[in-house]
Amino acid sequence: MITFEQARKLYDNYCISNKLRLEKLLNYYDGKHSILYKPNRSNGQAPSKIMNNYPKYISTMATGYFIGSPITYVYQAEQMKELEKIHRYNYESSHNAELALDMSIFGVAYELIYLDEASKYCFASVDPRNVLTLDDGKIKPTITDAVIFDEQELADNKVRVIMEVYDSSQVATYEYIKDTCTPKDFSYKLLKTETHNIGHCPVIEYRNNKFKKGDFEDVISLVDAYNDATSTSLDDLKDFTDALLKLKNLSGTDEDDIAKIKDDKVILVDGDGDADWLVKTINDTYAQNIKDRIKHDIHKFSFTPDLTDTEFSGNLSGVAIKFKFQSLEQLRQEKERWFRKGLAKRLNMINTYMKRYGASIDPLDIEIKFSSNLPINDSEIASTMAALSGIVSKHTQLSQLPFVQDVELEIKQLKKEAKENPSEASQIDREVQVEDDNKKSEPNNQE
Repeated sequence: MITFEQARKLYDNYCISNKLRLEKLLNYYDGKHSILYKPNRSNGQAPSKIMNNYPKYISTMATGYFIGSPITYVYQAEQMKELEKIHRYNYESSHNAELALDMSIFGVAYELIYLDEASKYCFASVDPRNVLTLDDGKIKPTITDAVIFDEQELADNKVRVIMEVYDSSQVATYEYIKDTCTPKDFSYKLLKTETHNIGHCPVIEYRNNKFKKGDFEDVISLVDAYNDATSTSLDDLKDFTDALLKLKNLSGTDEDDIAKIKDDKVILVDGDGDADWLVKTINDTYAQNIKDRIKHDIHKFSFTPDLTDTEFSGNLSGVAIKFKFQSLEQLRQEKERWFRKGLAKRLNMINTYMKRYGASIDPLDIEIKFSSNLPINDSEIASTMAALSGIVSKHTQLSQLPFVQDVELEIKQLKKEAKENPSEASQIDREVQVEDDNKKSEPNNQE
């Protein structure tokens, strides 16, 4: 296990190098954009501060598309019932959604494994802003140590830091008081040391991509530009409504005359006098083109479709929908590859835990299935299924149905229904039975 001094140095370096970045990402997701701190205008008036929360839109869309449909696990081993119990006990589907949202915002998510008071296996998401990890440096790195910390502000510019330092067998909890004015002045004490009984360092990392970047991190400057463009447009509108009345050759007009003009909404002009409005010229078309271009670039570089786009509004075919979501699908597949690695580590840790009670699972025998949360054209799928009848096997046909998670189980159910109710068996039931009979007769034909 790393020492307190090593953990403290890691924490101090982390606060300097990465924590501010993560804080900024969370602020943008929460709607705390830089436009809200825009200084007053040159005329001293307060500027418009229009915040368009694209980061939240991007993360919500990406997360919902990626894991809006829960992950399913296909297996046959009897011991898998124990895995199902662990998943239900930890609300695994909701937990995965929390991890996916953290990945989208921060570029990485962390899962802490622990045993509760009843010695039941538990996992929970941890705020990525409060986690540090060390790995063994191998080609396939494994986390060997982790530090989870919590900060509490105290009086006199001091901060109370609780650090939990994990290795493969133990967790040590330290209390650390630091002075923000004199960083070298600190004191600490060891609160407790415990054995966590997980068998591995109980922290799992889930990356959003290779570089651990958030989904909207690359478009923050575009979001700032869009906020500024919309705010400036509103400022121009205010300037237009606050136009000045220009009076020509009417120098005798006094305050009472001006007040009467405002009340009566009428002005009488004699001789060569004249009156018109002095207004700021606004190029609406140019301003709108700028905003449209920025908006397009936000969607383009975040790989998020613009659902307000009218290009596909009249075409709801499966091909059109998939084409519109093509860029988001590329993003989803990258998320899926990295999420699988985290799930494999979770299953390995669960296997280590189960072996203590005489049970086990083989993670390699478990098929993990992800499904994109894509709008489905049911009538189109039904037509495709009908067209494939007699061309491909029923196994292949059933695998195309998004609501069929286990094809083999579905085929067994079809055969069971066909035997129980021969008169009511559908054509597909009979065809499945024929396919099954043909498979049984193949060895005899070969002989």
